[in-house]
Amino acid sequence: MRLVNPEASATAELVYDLIELLRVPISPEIAECLYTGILSDTGGFRYANTSSRTLRVAARLVEHGARASRVAEALYATKTGPSLRILGLALASLEARSGGRIGAMTISLEMFEKAGAKPEDADGIVQYAKALAGARVGMLVQEVAKDEIRASLRSDGSVDVNQVASEFGGGGHRNAAGLRVRGGLGQVREDLIRALERAMNGASPSS
Repeated sequence: MRLVNPEASATAELVYDLIELLRVPISPEIAECLYTGILSDTGGFRYANTSSRTLRVAARLVEHGARASRVAEALYATKTGPSLRILGLALASLEARSGGRIGAMTISLEMFEKAGAKPEDADGIVQYAKALAGARVGMLVQEVAKDEIRASLRSDGSVDVNQVASEFGGGGHRNAAGLRVRGGLGQVREDLIRALERAMNGASPSS
């Protein structure tokens, strides 16, 4: 079964719809997991994909037992030492590309080693690339193993990053997507930037 709703803010919102359709009871644990997914994919309800329905679903999840303040604290206000160190190194790599339309950051294996960090410590860092003034898209490209690259893309809503990620075998939704490919860190970064530029300029992948 393939469930697609381009209006949904997050995969967690689709899961909520499916649970409601199947009349599955929503426990506090389920509610908190779904609330976490929605809060993360909407950037704390700041991204353009946040709709009135998104907020209504979030409110229902709180009614089912999701602890909104606890989730927000865990996502945005609690960081380990390694996660803060890798954030600092990632911020130092920040570049404004394509005339400032793309905020691009990279993390190499050496940077992970220097920070004493693991790939999961970099979760959420891509939002800082998107925060660059004037950027329509933020991207974080990570070397998670030799010749194995993971990338995260975030859009302000004007660029469909799901479409870009799908060119590399990844996916997500219009404003947040990811992918995992084989290749070198620099090459994958440049390939992604070219694909994002095509998307922003309205060109097809083959052009």
